[in-house]
Amino acid sequence: MLDLSTRLSNLPAVRGQAHWANHEYVRGWGVFGLPFDSGHVLVLRVFPENDFGPYRTVWYRDPGGSWSIYVDEARLDTVCPRYYGAASKHVGHADISLTWTGPTSLRVTMESPALDWTLTASSTRLLDFLNTISTALPLTTWRSRSIIRAREAPARALGMDHMRLSGVMPSGHRNNHASADVLYR
Repeated sequence: MLDLSTRLSNLPAVRGQAHWANHEYVRGWGVFGLPFDSGHVLVLRVFPENDFGPYRTVWYRDPGGSWSIYVDEARLDTVCPRYYGAASKHVGHADISLTWTGPTSLRVTMESPALDWTLTASSTRLLDFLNTISTALPLTTWRSRSIIRAREAPARALGMDHMRLSGVMPSGHRNNHASADVLYR
């Protein structure tokens, strides 16, 4: 049975180093784009392990397409706004609280701006199969753009049309998103 609460709630904060020279890295989990029928989109990123220190961010896109990034970390210049801030209408600090309310249910709250967001993740046999294959492949396969693009094809088949696992960020940095597991909400 899927138990994200046990797997993710107590990940240690670790300052590590990238697997490749001249690269930065983050390792963690998140909800990388949850669109609502109203046109709003929420994103949660939780990275307890990286080069610079643990952090959490909540991203919000309004129906007009404007992004705001809220950071639960002392410095804005070392986390998401460093790379995506140029494309955001607002960047600022917030206290982000995470409470697991069940094995796959998470409540995300912020006081200012006010947010009370509850979600439940799930999987399918196809996703379980694809995740098994993805985690069995060597880390070096995330350096090949053609293999990364091949990984995006099943995402499109599962209804995640615009999922890109690599690209150029608004800051001009190149990004590879090496995902271990993909789940549905």
